[in-house]
Amino acid sequence: PAAVELYVKARLPSLKEKNPEVSDKDLSSHLRDKWKGLAADKKAKYEEEHQDLVQQYETEVAAAKAKAAKPTIVDEDDSDDDEGVVGDEEEAEEEEEAEAEEEEEEEEEHEDPPSRKPSSKKEPGSDDDDDDCDEEEEEAEDDEEVE
Repeated sequence: PAAVELYVKARLPSLKEKNPEVSDKDLSSHLRDKWKGLAADKKAKYEEEHQDLVQQYETEVAAAKAKAAKPTIVDEDDSDDDEGVVGDEEEAEEEEEAEAEEEEEEEEEHEDPPSRKPSSKKEPGSDDDDDDCDEEEEEAEDDEEVE
């Protein structure tokens, strides 16, 4: 809160006690007007309190941000020697290649499948099979009639 709000908060209870018939809104307005004419040395106490509260708020915000930030992970395998750097570069290249391959595979999956050409093979349950069944049934009936 601003220094004037701290002043109003500090003085309002005693003023309310002396003026119970006056609303808090009117009493607060009176104290704000009085603040405007208050000497700088009397305002200093409230301004210092305001600065302390601002500092406390900024400290709490900084602590919350630090807590929310991702921690730095230290890996015991990390080293500053040249071999580690080369290995890191090779590993990065391998990761890039793997990512590129995955992207290509995903693109292929999203492409339209090739159109199917009619095959000469007869599929089970197709009309051609029904014709064969009908012919076989007719032949069987003919054989029965002959006998």
